[in-house]
Amino acid sequence: MGLLHSEYEMFAVNLESESINKLEDIDKYSPTYEEDMDRGQMNFSTIIIPSLNAVLEETWDFTYILYHEYNGTVETLKPLIKKAICLLLVTKHLTRN
Repeated sequence: MGLLHSEYEMFAVNLESESINKLEDIDKYSPTYEEDMDRGQMNFSTIIIPSLNAVLEETWDFTYILYHEYNGTVETLKPLIKKAICLLLVTKHLTRN
């Protein structure tokens, strides 16, 4: 999510308080794996990305669904998706050696 945040303005939805707040620091917003395992479904993340006309919604254990109008959003995100996959592969390789 850090790659998305570095490229796009993002807003977090708080369902309990029915509010939306700009995400200034994605690392402070995102839970650790351990924190994620201990929270209920109502605490899953919902993030609005206005410039993409999209909503990123966490559904379970770091699984996210991107809801968007068919307006080129997925095509726009392809370079970031490829970059994220490359970073993941490099990280896996470095941790094995």
